[in-house]
Amino acid sequence: YGGFFLDGDGGTWSGVAQAAREIASAHGSHVVAFGLEAQDGSTESVGYFTSPSSPGSYDPAAPSSRNDAGARNAGLFAQDTWTISPRWGIAAGVRADRSRASYVETIPGTTSGSKTFSEISLHAGATMHASGAVDLYASYGDGFLPPSPEQLYAFPFFGSNPELEPEDARAYEFGLRSRGRLGSLDAALFWTDTANEIV
Repeated sequence: YGGFFLDGDGGTWSGVAQAAREIASAHGSHVVAFGLEAQDGSTESVGYFTSPSSPGSYDPAAPSSRNDAGARNAGLFAQDTWTISPRWGIAAGVRADRSRASYVETIPGTTSGSKTFSEISLHAGATMHASGAVDLYASYGDGFLPPSPEQLYAFPFFGSNPELEPEDARAYEFGLRSRGRLGSLDAALFWTDTANEIV
């Protein structure tokens, strides 16, 4: 049946910047953190069908496919961790994400496009120090996962689904942490509800 030779070249850069400040008040102390996260990556791919008689060789001058795929993601986030008292603590945060996926196919030229997704995610949690050895906590968080360029715009002849939506998840967790002379114990009950899961 022959084969397929793929020559790809890609690169990715990413970075995170974060700052935090502790603020004392009459109702406890706050640690406020905020920052940004960014990532940019691209891949250039050239593919060649190989003949059944010589599946290990190909003609560099006659590519069967050529495409460029890219993804650019940026996020801004902020969080406040509030220590109300030695017994109680609360944390709450927000994150805004924007993601762009692009795909340009020059050979055979059947699929090209770009899509941009954005979403705001929230999370919150509370901790109670029930005793010197036991902590109880509860938390909630949103999740956001955009489709990749390969999921939206597949390589030639493999089909594409540019109508994909980002995965959205809501996670709930309740737990207990216990520490003692004989060791420690962590127990948690959690539930995650996911929509638009990409499989």
